[in-house]
Amino acid sequence: MFSSLIGIAFLANDPVGEANCLAHNPNLPCPTVTLNQNVGKSRNMGLQFDSSYKLTAGFNIAGTLLLQDTKYLSGVVTDGRRGSPSGGTLQVDLTDNELPLTPHVTLNLRVGQTFGVPGGSMDWVVSANYKSSQFLTAFNGAPGHNGAKQVTAVDAAGVATAYGPDLMRLYDRVDSYTHLDLGIGYTHEKSNVRVEGFVNNVTDEAHATQTTIDTGTQEFVFNPPRTFGVRMQVSF
Repeated sequence: MFSSLIGIAFLANDPVGEANCLAHNPNLPCPTVTLNQNVGKSRNMGLQFDSSYKLTAGFNIAGTLLLQDTKYLSGVVTDGRRGSPSGGTLQVDLTDNELPLTPHVTLNLRVGQTFGVPGGSMDWVVSANYKSSQFLTAFNGAPGHNGAKQVTAVDAAGVATAYGPDLMRLYDRVDSYTHLDLGIGYTHEKSNVRVEGFVNNVTDEAHATQTTIDTGTQEFVFNPPRTFGVRMQVSF
């Protein structure tokens, strides 16, 4: 299922309404509707490996490796982000595009230790998450890719057949990244009180995690910035 937010004017072949939507002026009317379409056929193949070990001195290590290969085998959908050179609603063929949010490599690693101290126990953990590059939309918008280019010609069915220069506003590829999190904790055995300190996203890595396609635009949501703090838990 493919879902996009598209201006009603594009579906109704209303030139004036289309111009209002493409102007990106909040003072001009541009009513929208969510359009759901079946994309045809797709393929998602992958392998996942999980492993965990408990070592001496309270050490433990765990990891997950996911390898994916995804592709649209067929499917023509509406692209409300770009205008059609012939007017009306632009259609694009997703064949051979990657499915969104499916990096080829995902790796999770976790190393920690728990050891006794006077009155209770302490523990620490270091976790890392790596993801290779991925696309946020089915259009696969990246420099040099048709999904990020101006459409210059369509066929009789309105499907894009020729492309012009890149439109940077259509880029949706996220480069590979690594997230690193740290944590340390102390548990007081008699009182059942636990105190933890943590730092999430240690390197302050910033990247888009999802996008909403509005008429002519893409609105991105980004991951949380570096956060740190202390928390306490009491068990009764």
